[in-house]
Amino acid sequence: MRLMIFALCVVCVGCSHSQPHVLAATPAPGESPPLKFDEPVGGVSFSVAKTEWAPAVIGPGGAAMLTEALQNKNTLMVLSGAEFQEPVWQDRVFQMVKAASPDTRIVARNSAVLDEILLERGEIPYRQTLEVGGQDVLGRPFLLPKDHPLQTDWLTRKKLLKGAEAILLIDFVNPDDRKLREMRAQVRGGCESLAAELKRGVAHSESWFSAFVAQVNDALSSEFTRQMKTALPFWHDELVQGIAAVSDTQGQDARCYGAYQKFLKQYDDCMDGDCKKAPMLHVTGGGVIGMELSGAAVIPHDCPVGMGRNYEAELVSIGERVSREVMNDIPQSWAGEFSKLNMLAQLEGELENLCAPAHRRYAEKDLAAARESVDKFIEQVVTARFQGKWEIAEGAERVPGVGAVRIFGRASTTGGESQVWMSTLQNLFKPLNRCRDSRRRPVEAVLVDVGTSEVYFSTIVFEEQLFCEDLPPN
Repeated sequence: MRLMIFALCVVCVGCSHSQPHVLAATPAPGESPPLKFDEPVGGVSFSVAKTEWAPAVIGPGGAAMLTEALQNKNTLMVLSGAEFQEPVWQDRVFQMVKAASPDTRIVARNSAVLDEILLERGEIPYRQTLEVGGQDVLGRPFLLPKDHPLQTDWLTRKKLLKGAEAILLIDFVNPDDRKLREMRAQVRGGCESLAAELKRGVAHSESWFSAFVAQVNDALSSEFTRQMKTALPFWHDELVQGIAAVSDTQGQDARCYGAYQKFLKQYDDCMDGDCKKAPMLHVTGGGVIGMELSGAAVIPHDCPVGMGRNYEAELVSIGERVSREVMNDIPQSWAGEFSKLNMLAQLEGELENLCAPAHRRYAEKDLAAARESVDKFIEQVVTARFQGKWEIAEGAERVPGVGAVRIFGRASTTGGESQVWMSTLQNLFKPLNRCRDSRRRPVEAVLVDVGTSEVYFSTIVFEEQLFCEDLPPN
């Protein structure tokens, strides 16, 4: 037998009332009836179709073309800009070339300043002439522009080349704002297909809980209504007496009495047995029990002190007590099933953080391993048999489709099983965030063919796209 006893109310000291007073205790509702809930049959099912997802990467795609361009040359001369003269950058250029084209050797190095024409857009520059393109209907010739690859004068000293087939010019650059915006707007990859599959699967799984959730919410509403039928009339009478005793209709007392009346009026439907604002078990929150309290916004922040009774706190106390009493009667096995949804929701959150567009790099083998790990994680979660429990919880959370909810309890697992699983998954995601803390400076790379003196490749990309540990440019 559980006894419902309300706490004694607060003594008003030093508030705006002319005389301090003690409010009567809210009457206790009496004994709550016993509750019985069905055990889960089988288990929640969940399936996700395999998709080709990849964390979104910020930056243009020219770096991958540099890898292809380098692979066509056996020997290379590197002309580095001013900021690339430090030994650390000489090493990084060497590692970049090695990663892009293991068979390409750097046979010579020197310093150089990129021609201004190369700094405009990061595109291959051309010299343009007008040439006769044909005749019109009257036989008059007309001119058409013709592009010619830029010829350079960097190759006048053959001895310095030391047999290089191509010259790589590389330096940090400062493109204009328009160019930077264009570069940052280019995003490759995304996880939209996987996110859509997860949402579809979770929504399907939530329907499996519907009958049980309805049973629990009926019990919560019934018990909350029963206790409110005792407390609510008492509070209303107390407020009416308080308003009648107020002499200053514009003062704090009148303002607070009116605010509390407005707040409690939202619960008048409890007197008819249909308490819409009773605590609820929320599936979309992963099995949390809580109470939506947006109506408390009508209460000025200083009223609980000035009134001597915090009506919102006492109402929450009823909701909390009802929730925890009902929660004690819910089979622990249901908590294990809710924990599966909780873990899938955590997976959604992890993927949302992982897949947000960022300056990052990763290897294809690491991406393939992550995709396989996510598929395996989902399969294991659904088939696992977690030892669940219902635990007391506090605070507020945003529940999808409901809003801010004051939490009283939640489904969890014993022994921290879910934390171990999520920690394992997070470790598997780490290789997909290599070089995420890069300085993101724009770098220009230009390739000149020694045989033709032509610029056959030019691009401006972000620093991490060229230099990221052992990864080739991409």
